[in-house]
Amino acid sequence: RRALEDLALEASRFETLGRLVSGTMHDLGTPLTVLNSHLELLAINPNRDDIQRRIKTMQEQVQYCADITRNTMDFLRHEKGVDGPLQINDVVESCVTIGSPYFRETSTTCTTALAPELPRVIGESVLLRQSLMNVMNNACQAMLELNRDRRVHVRTFVDGDKVCVTIEDNGPGIRAEVRDRIFEMFFSTKGRSGTGLGLGVVKSVMTRCGGTIELVEGTQEGGACFRLEFPMVEQLAGGGNVLA
Repeated sequence: RRALEDLALEASRFETLGRLVSGTMHDLGTPLTVLNSHLELLAINPNRDDIQRRIKTMQEQVQYCADITRNTMDFLRHEKGVDGPLQINDVVESCVTIGSPYFRETSTTCTTALAPELPRVIGESVLLRQSLMNVMNNACQAMLELNRDRRVHVRTFVDGDKVCVTIEDNGPGIRAEVRDRIFEMFFSTKGRSGTGLGLGVVKSVMTRCGGTIELVEGTQEGGACFRLEFPMVEQLAGGGNVLA
């Protein structure tokens, strides 16, 4: 079972990689177009009066390209054995930044409400980012047929001895007949277009880091709300590595 879960994690990682590369290529297109336009103008007339302003603009666009590339590489960097403690707000903010191309593609507005100075949690940042991205992407896909505003809201907070993340959307929600199976590995409600890796992988990752994920009932807008709970570092007896 553990070997199958590891294979599923790797398969989901490649799926996430495809989305990230696609989004990065999309985001790089705009600054590269701006750079090309300015270079063409300077090639025609290198002694323009506004050359300093244009050089400054090009420098800003180059920095923007570097930031996009660095963010993507940070998201994908996988250093085996380097696990938490980490700040879950950093993971959420990274997911929102990296996921912005997909939010735009699906006309989804993503908002956050992140509690300040949260206690640290144990986890591997790459896997946790992948897990949160899976839940956010599922929310976007569930709302594709909506003819109204599409919204995803991510919140972090402390509840007792747990650090919590909720991801809520205003979509159609989860059908009652499949709620008991949504966390099964390879179970999908998307037919042939689905891999069944999303929520199954998320549950596996959460179990590895000593946390849980559940579907929360009774959201205000009728959509789905998933709640992820992480034990605080201070609550882990002996400070052992839960992921080992």
